[in-house]
Amino acid sequence: MNKGKGTVGAIKGLAIVVVAGLGLGAALPKTQLALIMGKIVLDYKGIQAQLATAQLSDPAKADQVITLARDLKENALKARDLVPTKITGNATEFVAYQVKIDELVKETVDLEAAVQAKDVVAARAVVDRMTTTRNEGHERFK
Repeated sequence: MNKGKGTVGAIKGLAIVVVAGLGLGAALPKTQLALIMGKIVLDYKGIQAQLATAQLSDPAKADQVITLARDLKENALKARDLVPTKITGNATEFVAYQVKIDELVKETVDLEAAVQAKDVVAARAVVDRMTTTRNEGHERFK
């Protein structure tokens, strides 16, 4: 008997948490944002690793960097409309977050251009800018 009451109580408690989370609008986007940001980090680290050793004159290596940059860009665009928990409810900070994401997207385009031009120095400089963008974004929005 007590087991049943405990189960019902747990289900009711879970329902309240789920409804409260949906009401705030932060529970689901936070999870989505965390997953997307995790993918961005993996793409970013892959780009760094490739550029540390890559000769962009090797078409296969250049293609790998371009693929990672495109994946990073795609994920950044997905993350653009999701609200970080830290700034939920703050429209001004959300706009600033979107501007920071837009910077990252532009940097992926710049990276792709540098790689297509086989310019390792320029590509590494773009990755340095991406690092700065990431650090500033994490400090302000994470």
